[in-house]
Amino acid sequence: MNVEPLSLPVSFNFYVSSRANRSALDRMMRKPDLPADLRWDEVLAFHDATFTAQRVQLDYIGFLYTVWERTWGIAIKQLLPSAEQPAISDLAEWAPTLETVWNSGCLFSKIGLPQNRSLWSGVDFSDMKEVKLSFYVDTGGEDYSLSDNLLLSADWLPIDDEHYRGTASGLCPIKAGNADPTQLAKASYETLDLVLGQLIKPAV
Repeated sequence: MNVEPLSLPVSFNFYVSSRANRSALDRMMRKPDLPADLRWDEVLAFHDATFTAQRVQLDYIGFLYTVWERTWGIAIKQLLPSAEQPAISDLAEWAPTLETVWNSGCLFSKIGLPQNRSLWSGVDFSDMKEVKLSFYVDTGGEDYSLSDNLLLSADWLPIDDEHYRGTASGLCPIKAGNADPTQLAKASYETLDLVLGQLIKPAV
């Protein structure tokens, strides 16, 4: 399974290029209101910096969204072509606002599975060095045994304290501003295929 490589957005490359850039833009993200002591000749520069900070956040969520589409999205379209798109209200605390995605470093979606199960599938770029995937299957009543006990390849780590399964390091590092999600796409497809196999396998 080959997936087209992705380039980090220009605005995000600017953000990570120096500590000074990160510090300045982080301040603008935290304090978007006009400071009381701002001088008249600084107004346009302030708004320009605010726009740049928002652009970084928007491009960040756009990058994660594209990775999701080229991994989980492809797997869902091929294996669950009739799956409905989730409403924002379905995502609860994971609703993809700029602030939520930026602060968590993750983008999550929820897809309905057979037997009233749900797949929570995410993209994680919190360390800003490599892209990872994570997921869990909610079978209701805080029962995550399906994904907890799923026998996955070495591309996946054991469950964490919150029952997420995450990909191992090294599958999609950022190199020269580019990311190749091919291995992540393969891992997500194989995982969804295994999950569906568990849900529709005949009773013994």
